[in-house]
Amino acid sequence: MLLAERGGNDLGIISIDLSKGRKRRTFVDKDPLNVTVAPVIALDPGQTTGWSLMLANPEALIDPESKVLENITTHHHGQVSSLLDESTHTDGESIAVDDLWSLIEQWPEAAIVMEDFVIRMNDRSRQFLSPVRIMARMDYLLWKHGRFAFRQSPADAKNTCSDVRLKEWGFYDSYGGLNHARDADRHALLFLRKCKQNVTMRQNAWPHLFGQGGMYG
Repeated sequence: MLLAERGGNDLGIISIDLSKGRKRRTFVDKDPLNVTVAPVIALDPGQTTGWSLMLANPEALIDPESKVLENITTHHHGQVSSLLDESTHTDGESIAVDDLWSLIEQWPEAAIVMEDFVIRMNDRSRQFLSPVRIMARMDYLLWKHGRFAFRQSPADAKNTCSDVRLKEWGFYDSYGGLNHARDADRHALLFLRKCKQNVTMRQNAWPHLFGQGGMYG
């Protein structure tokens, strides 16, 4: 169950079908598991956590003549709020993590990417360390299920996948208030580009495709 269904997020979730160029306010449906694609789920943890799901054609990750950006067949993104509800003492972070884990569970073959968090200022507010708490909970759930998350710096994602480049590539969603979802998109795109260049990273991300005994191993 996603957070918007509980009435805790009035943004809903924006689903983007790149193959048809349509945008709609909806929830991500549970797609059937397809082991012939390379899925990546990227998270931008925080007081509002952005997420991005992209499915790429695995051949584009190994064929030097193919461009990864032209071989992303599915793209969904959105964000969930983790604010504490003072009136009901509802732990928004727990709900957000539960929602995000529900998405990750639907894609057992997906590579998981999270924006890393480095303290660069003196801030003692509870909200400031929200990314750390969410990442720790996600790491624990991933560990329990034999999975892990790749880390990427926010600077690398924003420098490589700037707004200008997202627009050039056709990945910029102008829907208002989804800055964190766009940041998650940056991490997903950066990760796919890195996997194109790094054999070991590619094998670790999708062993069912590129590992020993995989379809492209």
